[in-house]
Amino acid sequence: MNFTFKINGLDRLQKRLDDLRGAIASLDGEIANLSVEPGNEASATAAIATLYAKIDERLGPLRTDRFVAAIVSEMRTVAAAEIRAAAGL
Repeated sequence: MNFTFKINGLDRLQKRLDDLRGAIASLDGEIANLSVEPGNEASATAAIATLYAKIDERLGPLRTDRFVAAIVSEMRTVAAAEIRAAAGL
């Protein structure tokens, strides 16, 4: 017995992957120039908030996509730690 197996809907998957690829590519390179005052928690918090806002701005509507959010969450965690370290906190 012969039969044909067919998969439909890959065009939607391809579009989604292209959107995700574009979202990640939008974060490549310089995102923001930040400054922190050494030892100042409020300064570090403000710098982190600025960075997060710039990331959201670059991502546009894809910032709420669950796959993008999962990837960006890790980036934010690393960036926040680096900002706090730069501030000596």
